[in-house]
Amino acid sequence: MRHSLRRDVHLLKDHVAPELKPDYEKLCANWRGDEAEATRRARGAGDARAQICVAYAAVFSVLSWDFIMALTPDWVSTLFGWWFIMGCFLTGIAMTALLATQLARQVPARGVSDDAPLLGHRKIMFGICIFWVYQMWAQYLPICTPTCPMRPVGCSCVRRALATLCVRGVGLVFVIPFLGLLNKTTKTTPFWLALFALIVLSGMWLDGMCW
Repeated sequence: MRHSLRRDVHLLKDHVAPELKPDYEKLCANWRGDEAEATRRARGAGDARAQICVAYAAVFSVLSWDFIMALTPDWVSTLFGWWFIMGCFLTGIAMTALLATQLARQVPARGVSDDAPLLGHRKIMFGICIFWVYQMWAQYLPICTPTCPMRPVGCSCVRRALATLCVRGVGLVFVIPFLGLLNKTTKTTPFWLALFALIVLSGMWLDGMCW
């Protein structure tokens, strides 16, 4: 975050409120010039990527075990952590895409409205939707197997209700975005990206209710 904000803070430090100026100057202290700072930012972000990925996987796996799987002690799934990680990642991508489309409408002069960044959001959201449903299917099979010893406990009506929620969640998270983002028009229009991002977020919220 510091590496990413440093250049913008340097440009804005003379145009902010007086009470914010000390914080801005502290964040961009020892400015080395545009080229040197760009190189430093790229190197710093590159060094942190692998560490962030490992920390993200470890932390969110533990969160899924402690906060969700622990609610049903008789049920264990070795895939649940990965499924939870990808769900959180997809939610973050969809929210980022939604915010990017809104920012593109409000700040066109800063180049945020360029299609390339938004197209990147569409592609990665499209790909993660496919990978998420693959993990969802692998998770759903043992849950719905009647003879599975690790099947979640509960009455049949509760399981049917949860299955209905899961099917609707898959429709919102995978089916609609998958079919919609195949079209070239939807890939070049911020409105459609925002709409599909909202659909994905709604599906993830609905799917979260199943657990």
